[in-house]
Formats: sequence, structure tokens, C-alpha cells
Amino acid sequence: MNKKISKSKLALAILSLIITFFVWQQGLKDSLERPSVSNDLAQKEIEITSLALPAISHNVITLFDYGNPDKNMRDFLLDSSYANLSDRNKLILIILRGEKNYISDNEIQELKDGKYGLVIENLKKQATESSFIPSKEFLQDYENDKYLYHLIADKFYLDDSDFIDNELARNMLIKLIAIKFIPLLTILAGTFLVLRYFVKIIKEKTINWRPFDALELNTLDLILLISGGFVVLGEVI
Repeated sequence: MNKKISKSKLALAILSLIITFFVWQQGLKDSLERPSVSNDLAQKEIEITSLALPAISHNVITLFDYGNPDKNMRDFLLDSSYANLSDRNKLILIILRGEKNYISDNEIQELKDGKYGLVIENLKKQATESSFIPSKEFLQDYENDKYLYHLIADKFYLDDSDFIDNELARNMLIKLIAIKFIPLLTILAGTFLVLRYFVKIIKEKTINWRPFDALELNTLDLILLISGGFVVLGEVI
């Protein structure tokens, strides 16, 4: 059945397609310029593991092969080009690498965030003066970044117990358990449901399909549904 196409509906569909094109183009551009989300999640898991270690027994560490979080983080960051790392990750790599903290001028110039400058200066002093211990006051800039706070404090042999305590370690352990076991539980639950209905189908030897009445949608309706609904409403608004 041919339906008369509304001009306003056609104009709305065309506008939705134009917006969709620019949204997806910008999304593709951004995806090429930023690190993979999976990489961010992998790094976050290493950070959580490092902070959770005080609350994890040695047997559990061995069982789940957590290894050395510092080495894992260093290897993880070394897999990426230094120039493509964020300032935070560059600082983490400089702290963790085993080169007696030699820092080249190029590395300092590539750090655009000024708050890391004092850390770099202290690292350079430590490299030349083994007994050098900086004032703890400069750690105040990292109180909201528990992993970096712990990493810097540990590097300079400073006490970090005011922020990195047993309670934090237990909270990180809970997060680590969730990261490790929730995906496994969902896989097991999904597998159980699939097997359950598969056995049910075999026993009944038939599938009782419910009657389904298809919606009468034309091409213009589909464009409005996908471009207008999913992209414009879901992504833009």
C-alpha cells in the first residue's frame, strides 16, 4: 500500500541523516586519536591490583598469578609509543623503569602538565643523591589519584599511610573481585539459561512460537527510527 509521504517527515529524515553523518564522522576521528577503551580498563585493573595487595594473602596472589603490579604496569606502558602516552602515564613509566631515573630533556619537554615538574626535579635529585628524600608536601597535588600518590611516595620512601591504608586496600580488593568474578558469573548464568532452554526444546520436541505481527514500516520510517531515534535522540540529546 502506497502512503503519501509527508514533507515535514521527509525533511526530518534528511536532517537526521545529516546529523548522523557528522556524529559518526566525529566519533571515528576521536576513536583514531584516543587510546583503546580496553587498554584503559587493563591499566585500571593493574592500578587496582597494586592498591589491593596489602589486603590479599600471598596464597591468593600466587593462585591468581597477579605477579608484580609494578612490572606489569611498566611492561603495559612500554607496549605503547612514549609519545602517545598521556602525561600521567609518562610520569608513571619514568618512575617505574629501571634506568636509575635518568630523564632526558626531551622527556621533560613532552610533559605538558606543570604539576609533574616537581616530581621530575625530585627524581633527578634522587638519581644524583641516593640519600635525598623530598618534603612530603608536594604529594598534596596527587591526593585524588591514589595510585600515583602511592607510586610517588613509595619511590621516595615517604609514608603514605594517611591515604593508602587497610580500608582502601579492602575496597580495592572488593573492586578486584568484582572485575574478576562478575564477568565469569554472567557467563555461567548465560550458559545455564541456554542449556536449560535447549533441554526444554529437546524434551518438548517443538518450539511454541508466539504470533508476531510485523510493524508496517517503510524506508523513511526506518531512517527516522535509526538516525532520528538512535543517533540524534540517543547520542546527541
